[in-house]
Amino acid sequence: MKSCQFDAGTAFGMRASGRASALCVSDSVFDPHAKVLAYGKSRKFGSFKCTSKTTGLRCANHSGHGFFLNRDRYKLF
Repeated sequence: MKSCQFDAGTAFGMRASGRASALCVSDSVFDPHAKVLAYGKSRKFGSFKCTSKTTGLRCANHSGHGFFLNRDRYKLF
């Protein structure tokens, strides 16, 4: 993101429909006590569904848009 003065691609936004986007953020929301979604498991969060695999995490909304990420890259769809 050329217009971002901070970090882009370290956080993602998604609505109930439409495409996901990388967010421009200046701080982290990292929580060392947060629960981890184990490999091979899925979880629904309202209109979102996230699935964790050894290849990475995929989250999508009802319209099929979302993001995939792992330690090396991310993809918005």
